[in-house]
Formats: sequence, structure tokens, C-alpha cells
Amino acid sequence: MRFLTFLFLVLLSFLAPAQKPLVLDRIPDQNFYQRLDSFLLVLPDPSGKLSFEEVTNMNDMFIPTQNINVQSDQFWVSLKIESKLTHDVELLIYQTGSNIKLFQISDSTHFVSKSSGILVPASLRDQKMIFGHKPFISILLQAGKVNKYYWRVSNEVQPQISPHTSLPTSISSYGYVIKVERKKLFVFVSLCAVLLGLSVYHLILYLLTRESIYRSASIFSFTATLFIGYFKGYLLELFFPENPSINYFVAYPIVTLCFMTATNFFIYRFIDIKKWIPEWSRFYQYTFYFLGGVCLAASFIPAAVNVILLCWVVLMFIMQAYSFLLFFKKHPLRYYFIVAFSAFSGGVTANVVFIWLGFEQGVWDPGDLGILGMQFFLALGLAKKIKINNDDRELAHQALVNQLQENQLLQENAKRELEAKVADRTKEIQAQNEKLTRLNLLKDKLFSIISHDIKSPLNQLSGTLYMMERDLISKEEIKDIVPKIRKNLQGNTSFISELLTWARSQMNEFKPHKTTLYVRKITEAVFELLAPNAHAKSILLINQVDEKCCAAADLEMVKSIIKNLVANSIKFTFEHGRVEVFSESDQNTVTIYVRDNGVGITGEHLEKLFYEVHTTSGTLNEKGTGLGLFICKDFVEKNGGKIWVHQSNSNGTTLAFTLPKESITTNQ
Repeated sequence: MRFLTFLFLVLLSFLAPAQKPLVLDRIPDQNFYQRLDSFLLVLPDPSGKLSFEEVTNMNDMFIPTQNINVQSDQFWVSLKIESKLTHDVELLIYQTGSNIKLFQISDSTHFVSKSSGILVPASLRDQKMIFGHKPFISILLQAGKVNKYYWRVSNEVQPQISPHTSLPTSISSYGYVIKVERKKLFVFVSLCAVLLGLSVYHLILYLLTRESIYRSASIFSFTATLFIGYFKGYLLELFFPENPSINYFVAYPIVTLCFMTATNFFIYRFIDIKKWIPEWSRFYQYTFYFLGGVCLAASFIPAAVNVILLCWVVLMFIMQAYSFLLFFKKHPLRYYFIVAFSAFSGGVTANVVFIWLGFEQGVWDPGDLGILGMQFFLALGLAKKIKINNDDRELAHQALVNQLQENQLLQENAKRELEAKVADRTKEIQAQNEKLTRLNLLKDKLFSIISHDIKSPLNQLSGTLYMMERDLISKEEIKDIVPKIRKNLQGNTSFISELLTWARSQMNEFKPHKTTLYVRKITEAVFELLAPNAHAKSILLINQVDEKCCAAADLEMVKSIIKNLVANSIKFTFEHGRVEVFSESDQNTVTIYVRDNGVGITGEHLEKLFYEVHTTSGTLNEKGTGLGLFICKDFVEKNGGKIWVHQSNSNGTTLAFTLPKESITTNQ
């Protein structure tokens, strides 16, 4: 193997030009910085077995750096610096690598060796106290001579593991390095202060509200701080400084895994995946599990540490895909999510591109800006989410309050309705009791009337027939008694007819059959029926009911009402008097008036007119019971109207009743 390597180097040596030294003809100031790309010669050492003594005898085999890939091999580097200064100067060389051993020839027989590198313990590094993990090595530039330096570089870790490991080999003054590193440290501390501030802020909110999303946000910001600290290398001196391999191959992947896990839980709650994109919920979980597993596995394979950075690139593109899904789903936080992960993926992508292309990065790292932008916009989105949740809770609370108030109002209404129903039912029961009381009184009164008024004419008739049977009465006396008996029997017949009509109306199954009635025609029929009664007293019957007056009521009931009212008026009107019937109409009802110029009704009888039954006598001693008016009131109310005494004095009486106007079924 050594023979093949030697042969390869010999072949390359024929192509190698003479090394061009770096010439310093003035004292380097505090801003001195010089890239060494064009001044370096490289000697590959794949086996890593070449010693410093062997390398110094192989100067002709070194080749320029642009002719060989030195990113992941072990190799030697040589550098010549011609100093035209008058005194010695100490400068710093920066070289990418995991393990670097620098040799500086002081004279023909002596050399000085120094160590550095990202995997070299802190106590063995040349610049361990000032610049931390960064692979700087100090060199002494002797005045007035050509200084020659050799260093061996071993890249056990891919140079892309940190942005700082991809910087080009350079030489600079202490002042320049301190100034640049202080700026980078200031940026790092500021970034960490912002992230830790967010973490503490969310932690306080979690302790106050006990909402899990604040806890996730706090862990998310804190793990982001650790991730950046490890990624930029500033935390390597705090954790395992004497065992940097643990930092790079264990702690750094674990911190990455923690950051990825914290991102998983925070984003899961932030966008509420189960609610908005449930069909992608399982894929979302599997994506984080897979990438987290890859990061964890990479910690055991030094050559695969770069995979961690690749996992983040993949994750960022997946998050971008989710942001478009949320956009089409019209998620209320879609714009915050899109901008946040656009900033993060843009920063990480730019960082990777800069590393692969070998660009020098300034004080601000694109990856830092990406993480800061992501945290900032997600924090804004979280505030928006909390506002939305508070609004939703407030609306839900208000809805609950409204529901409780509505239920309370319904209960109060139900209570009032129940109380009203109880009151109505009580009134109804009281009314029924009063009605039953009146009916009982009426019954007693009717029995009294039946036993007296009906029994007397029958006894009179029986006695007359008895006397006629025994020839105890003359023909002249019979002619004188018979008209009186006939008149009494006719009154009894009318009373019995009214009694049967009232008894029929009191039956539960009796209901009015409403039709469209022309009241004038009914009045004419009643006048024809009562004409003999009116003629006997020379009373004029006048029908002034409007021909267009229509009512919706039961025909027989209306006929009985008008008949009873007209008959009652005839009874209490003097000879040569008059009885007239007329009507009025409004939008919903018709009102029928029956007016006479009889004796009138006194005040003490007005209140009991429609409620009591008692024996009455007309102007010619016509007998009556008052049952007709009682029946009129019952029939009017059954047809949806009301009856009352419109006017009564010594000049006569006017009774009125109403009936519904609208048509119900058919013509009479």
C-alpha cells in the first residue's frame, strides 16, 4: 500500500510547479487577513502513516490544492512565508480539520509542533482559551527569512458539520480574529437571548394557564437554542471539552433529535393536524420518527454526521409541503406557518449551499437568521392562535351563558305558563262550579215553576172536564172558561218547548253546526211565526236587517235566539206598540239589535236578566219564566258571540248580540 501511494505521488510530482511563497513586506495591522489557497501545496496521505521527517524529504511531491480533493482525506500541507520585516511577528493560521498537527522549522535541526482541530481535546489545542473549538494555530514569523511550515490534517468528521469548518485556509492577525469572533459571538449571544427569552416567556404563560401548547413552545425555543449552540460550536467547550468526540457523535445528534422532537410536538399542536389535515396526521408523525431515527443512527457513524444536516433540509421541504396544504385548507394560521418555514428552509438551504460551494460566510449565518425568523413568526402565530382560542372560548362561554339564560327564561316562561294554566284552570273550575251552582238553582227554580205554573193549568183543565162529565157546568160557563184554559195550555206548550231546547243545549255532545246565514231571511221567518202573538196586541213588527248581513253560525240556534228575543219584546210591549230588528257590521262581526217600546227593565233585574229563571207576566198577563233569555245567552256564546242589554228605560228596551261574520262552509 505504501508503495502504491509513493508511486502515485511520484507521478503527481512531475506536474507540480515550484512552490510560490507568501511575501510580507510590511507589518500586518489589526485587520490583516490573507487567504492561502494559491500559496499552499498538498501531499495526500491516505494511509496516514507518513512521518514529519519523511514529508520534509518529499518536498518535490507536494502539489497545488486545486489539483486534489482534500475535503475528506488525510493529507499534509506545506506553506512558505518570506518575511521582509525587521522583527518577528506572531500570526494565526486557520485550517479546516478534525485533527491538525502543525510543524514549524526553527533551524536546520529543530522544529516546533502544535495541535488543534475540532476533535482535539481542549487542553491539547494551541488556542484553547481564546478561540475555543475553532482550529486556529499560532505561528511565529521570523524576520528577514523564508519561514516554512508543515501541518498534517485528518478529517475524521465531514467538514460540513459546522459552518466554521468550511472556511478556507487563511492567515490573519490576532486583532482581526478577535474582532471577527467577537462579532460572531455577539450575534450568537443575541440570538440565544432572544430564543431563551421566548422560552422563558412561554414557560411563564404555561405556569399561569396550564395550556400544553405554551409548554411545547417553551421546549421548542429552548431546544432551538441548544441546537444552534452545538451547530455553531459554542457549547462544545461547556460539555465534554476533553472528549469532543462525545459532543460531535453523541451530544450533538441527541440535541438535534430533541430539537426535532420538540418541533414535532409544537407544530402538531400549533396547526392542530388532526382537525385540519387528518388524512396527513399519520404521515406527519412517521416523518418525524423516521428523520429522528436517522439522526440518532448517524451519531454512531462518524462519516454520516452530515446526514443530520440533510435530514433538516428534507424536513424543511416537507414542512413547506404542509404549509401549502394548510393554505388550501384556509387554516387561520397558514400565513404565519408559510412565512416561518420559508425563512427556516431558506436559511438552512442557503447555509448548505454556502458550505458545498466553499463560500466564506460573514458574521450573520443564513441558518441563524432562518431559525430566528421561524421562531419569530411562529411566536406571532402562537399569539394569534391564543387569541383565536380565547375568542372561541369567549364565544363558547357566551353561548353557554346565553343557553343558560335561555333555559332559565324557558323555565320562567314554563313556570308562568303553568301558573297561568293553573289560574285559568282554577278560574275554569270556579266558573264551572258557579255554573253548576246556577244550574242547580235553575233546576230548583224549574221544578218550582213546573210544579206550579204547569200544574195549575192542568188542574184547571182536569177540574173543568170533571164538571163537564157530571153536567155540573152550563154551556155558557164552558164558553167562558175554555179560552182561558187554552191560553194557559198554550203558555205551557211554549215553556215546555223552551225547556226541551235548553236541555238539548246542555248535552255535551251538542255542538253548533256553523253555516253562512242571511240574518234578514231568518228574521222574516221568525216574524211569520210570531205574527199571531203580535196581531193579538196590535204590535207592529219591523225588519230592518241589512240584506247583505251574513253570519257564520248554527241556523236553528240563531232562529231560536231571534225568536226568543222578539217573543219577549212582544210580551212586554203595550198594545199598538212596535218591535223592530236591525243590524250593524264591522270587519269581523255582525251585531243584531231587537228593540221595543215596552215597559223596560228595572235596574235590579238587569244584572240577573240572563242568569236567573223566574216567573214573569207580560203587559196582558202573559206568563213567562225567563228561560228564553237564558237559552239565548247559551246559544250566542256557543256560536262565538256575546249578548247584552244595549239600552233599557221607561221607553223600551234594546237587546243586542253578536255573531262571527266570516263564512264557514255553505249557504243555508
